Amino acid sequence: MSHFEYIVGFLSILMGLAIAELLSGIGRIFRERRTTTIYWVHVTWMVLLIGICIISWWNIWTLHDKEIQTISEFVMILAPRLLYVVLAFVLSPPISHGQYFNLRDYYYNQFRLAAILLAAAFMLTTFYRSVFGNEGLYHPQSLVRFIGAVLVTALSFTNNSRVHEITAALLCVLLAIGFTVTLR
Repeated sequence: MSHFEYIVGFLSILMGLAIAELLSGIGRIFRERRTTTIYWVHVTWMVLLIGICIISWWNIWTLHDKEIQTISEFVMILAPRLLYVVLAFVLSPPISHGQYFNLRDYYYNQFRLAAILLAAAFMLTTFYRSVFGNEGLYHPQSLVRFIGAVLVTALSFTNNSRVHEITAALLCVLLAIGFTVTLR
Protein backbone atom coordinates (compact mmCIF):
# COMPACT_ATOMS: atom_id res chain seq x y z
CA MET A 1 0.00 0.00 0.00
CA SER A 2 1.37 3.41 -0.90
CA HIS A 3 1.78 6.37 1.42
CA PHE A 4 -1.15 8.12 -0.28
CA GLU A 5 -3.47 5.13 0.14
CA TYR A 6 -2.93 5.18 3.93
CA ILE A 7 -3.77 8.88 4.03
CA VAL A 8 -6.87 8.40 1.89
CA GLY A 9 -7.95 5.52 4.11
CA PHE A 10 -7.61 7.62 7.25
CA LEU A 11 -9.40 10.60 5.75
CA SER A 12 -12.15 8.31 4.42
CA ILE A 13 -12.70 6.99 7.93
CA LEU A 14 -13.08 10.58 9.17
CA MET A 15 -15.64 11.40 6.47
CA GLY A 16 -17.45 8.15 7.25
CA LEU A 17 -17.57 9.08 10.94
CA ALA A 18 -19.05 12.49 10.12
CA ILE A 19 -21.65 11.01 7.78
CA ALA A 20 -22.55 8.28 10.29
CA GLU A 21 -23.09 10.87 13.04
CA LEU A 22 -25.28 12.99 10.76
CA LEU A 23 -27.36 10.01 9.61
CA SER A 24 -27.72 8.92 13.23
CA GLY A 25 -28.95 12.41 14.15
CA ILE A 26 -31.42 12.46 11.26
CA GLY A 27 -32.62 9.02 12.33
CA ARG A 28 -33.17 10.24 15.92
CA ILE A 29 -35.12 13.26 14.63
CA PHE A 30 -37.49 11.12 12.62
CA ARG A 31 -37.71 8.28 15.16
CA GLU A 32 -38.71 10.76 17.87
CA ARG A 33 -40.87 12.92 15.59
CA ARG A 34 -43.85 12.70 17.97
CA THR A 35 -41.92 14.51 20.70
CA THR A 36 -39.60 16.55 18.49
CA THR A 37 -40.46 19.84 16.88
CA ILE A 38 -38.76 19.43 13.52
CA TYR A 39 -37.14 22.48 11.92
CA TRP A 40 -36.47 21.90 8.24
CA VAL A 41 -33.59 24.38 8.12
CA HIS A 42 -31.62 22.32 10.63
CA VAL A 43 -32.31 19.06 8.80
CA THR A 44 -31.26 20.80 5.56
CA TRP A 45 -27.94 21.78 7.18
CA MET A 46 -27.37 18.19 8.22
CA VAL A 47 -28.05 16.96 4.67
CA LEU A 48 -25.83 19.73 3.27
CA LEU A 49 -22.96 18.58 5.48
CA ILE A 50 -23.40 15.02 4.23
CA GLY A 51 -22.99 16.37 0.68
CA ILE A 52 -19.98 18.44 1.70
CA CYS A 53 -18.35 15.37 3.27
CA ILE A 54 -18.94 13.38 0.07
CA ILE A 55 -17.34 16.13 -2.04
CA SER A 56 -14.47 16.38 0.46
CA TRP A 57 -13.85 12.65 0.26
CA TRP A 58 -14.00 12.72 -3.55
CA ASN A 59 -11.54 15.63 -3.67
CA ILE A 60 -8.98 13.62 -1.70
CA TRP A 61 -8.52 11.43 -4.77
CA THR A 62 -7.54 14.42 -6.92
CA LEU A 63 -4.35 14.61 -4.86
CA HIS A 64 -3.27 11.07 -5.82
CA ASP A 65 -0.28 12.28 -7.81
CA LYS A 66 0.96 14.66 -5.09
CA GLU A 67 3.58 13.51 -2.63
CA ILE A 68 2.81 14.53 0.94
CA GLN A 69 6.22 14.80 2.56
CA THR A 70 5.81 16.82 5.74
CA ILE A 71 3.55 16.75 8.75
CA SER A 72 2.41 20.32 7.98
CA GLU A 73 1.18 19.19 4.55
CA PHE A 74 -0.71 16.32 6.15
CA VAL A 75 -2.21 18.60 8.80
CA MET A 76 -3.40 21.04 6.12
CA ILE A 77 -5.22 18.20 4.37
CA LEU A 78 -6.48 16.73 7.66
CA ALA A 79 -7.71 19.92 9.39
CA PRO A 80 -10.85 20.61 7.30
CA ARG A 81 -11.94 16.98 7.64
CA LEU A 82 -11.52 17.14 11.41
CA LEU A 83 -13.66 20.28 11.43
CA TYR A 84 -16.35 18.45 9.44
CA VAL A 85 -16.39 15.67 12.05
CA VAL A 86 -16.72 18.17 14.91
CA LEU A 87 -19.41 20.01 12.93
CA ALA A 88 -21.33 16.75 12.46
CA PHE A 89 -21.38 16.23 16.23
CA VAL A 90 -22.46 19.86 16.79
CA LEU A 91 -25.32 19.58 14.28
CA SER A 92 -26.50 16.15 15.40
CA PRO A 93 -29.09 16.82 18.13
CA PRO A 94 -28.97 15.03 21.50
CA ILE A 95 -32.56 13.78 21.35
CA SER A 96 -33.59 11.34 24.09
CA HIS A 97 -36.38 8.82 23.69
CA GLY A 98 -39.75 10.22 24.74
CA GLN A 99 -38.49 13.65 25.80
CA TYR A 100 -39.70 16.84 24.14
CA PHE A 101 -37.05 18.40 21.90
CA ASN A 102 -37.30 21.60 19.88
CA LEU A 103 -34.97 21.39 16.89
CA ARG A 104 -35.51 25.07 16.03
CA ASP A 105 -34.20 26.18 19.43
CA TYR A 106 -31.29 23.75 19.15
CA TYR A 107 -30.43 25.09 15.69
CA TYR A 108 -30.26 28.72 16.83
CA ASN A 109 -28.28 27.76 19.96
CA GLN A 110 -25.69 25.88 17.88
CA PHE A 111 -25.59 27.84 14.67
CA ARG A 112 -22.89 30.39 15.46
CA LEU A 113 -20.42 27.63 16.35
CA ALA A 114 -21.48 25.61 13.31
CA ALA A 115 -20.99 28.62 11.02
CA ILE A 116 -17.50 29.30 12.37
CA LEU A 117 -16.49 25.63 11.93
CA LEU A 118 -17.87 25.43 8.40
CA ALA A 119 -16.34 28.74 7.27
CA ALA A 120 -12.97 27.71 8.73
CA ALA A 121 -13.14 24.33 6.98
CA PHE A 122 -14.00 25.98 3.66
CA MET A 123 -11.13 28.46 3.93
CA LEU A 124 -8.62 25.79 5.01
CA THR A 125 -9.70 23.61 2.09
CA THR A 126 -9.33 26.51 -0.34
CA PHE A 127 -5.84 27.19 1.04
CA TYR A 128 -4.56 23.62 0.84
CA ARG A 129 -6.19 23.04 -2.58
CA SER A 130 -4.35 26.09 -3.93
CA VAL A 131 -1.06 24.80 -2.47
CA PHE A 132 -1.35 21.07 -3.30
CA GLY A 133 -4.13 20.73 -5.80
CA ASN A 134 -4.57 22.13 -9.22
CA GLU A 135 -6.87 24.91 -8.03
CA GLY A 136 -6.07 28.56 -7.93
CA LEU A 137 -8.12 31.07 -6.02
CA TYR A 138 -10.28 31.61 -9.11
CA HIS A 139 -11.05 27.94 -9.64
CA PRO A 140 -14.84 27.28 -9.54
CA GLN A 141 -14.56 25.09 -6.42
CA SER A 142 -12.54 27.75 -4.63
CA LEU A 143 -15.12 30.37 -5.53
CA VAL A 144 -17.99 28.15 -4.35
CA ARG A 145 -16.22 27.52 -1.02
CA PHE A 146 -15.44 31.23 -0.62
CA ILE A 147 -19.06 32.22 -1.30
CA GLY A 148 -20.20 29.53 1.15
CA ALA A 149 -17.80 30.79 3.83
CA VAL A 150 -19.00 34.38 3.38
CA LEU A 151 -22.66 33.30 3.50
CA VAL A 152 -22.36 31.26 6.68
CA THR A 153 -20.21 33.89 8.38
CA ALA A 154 -22.74 36.62 7.56
CA LEU A 155 -25.56 34.31 8.63
CA SER A 156 -23.98 33.82 12.06
CA PHE A 157 -24.79 37.46 12.87
CA THR A 158 -28.56 37.09 12.63
CA ASN A 159 -31.31 34.98 14.15
CA ASN A 160 -33.84 36.07 11.52
CA SER A 161 -35.50 32.82 10.50
CA ARG A 162 -36.36 34.06 7.00
CA VAL A 163 -32.69 34.86 6.32
CA HIS A 164 -31.67 31.41 7.58
CA GLU A 165 -34.28 29.76 5.35
CA ILE A 166 -33.17 31.66 2.24
CA THR A 167 -29.50 30.97 2.98
CA ALA A 168 -30.17 27.24 3.47
CA ALA A 169 -31.81 27.19 0.03
CA LEU A 170 -28.90 29.14 -1.51
CA LEU A 171 -26.41 26.75 0.02
CA CYS A 172 -28.31 23.82 -1.50
CA VAL A 173 -27.77 25.49 -4.89
CA LEU A 174 -24.06 26.01 -4.08
CA LEU A 175 -23.76 22.34 -3.09
CA ALA A 176 -25.34 21.31 -6.40
CA ILE A 177 -22.83 23.52 -8.21
CA GLY A 178 -20.04 22.01 -6.09
CA PHE A 179 -21.12 18.50 -7.12
CA THR A 180 -21.28 19.54 -10.76
CA VAL A 181 -17.80 21.07 -10.68
CA THR A 182 -16.32 18.20 -8.65
CA LEU A 183 -17.73 15.26 -10.55
CA ARG A 184 -17.06 16.43 -14.10
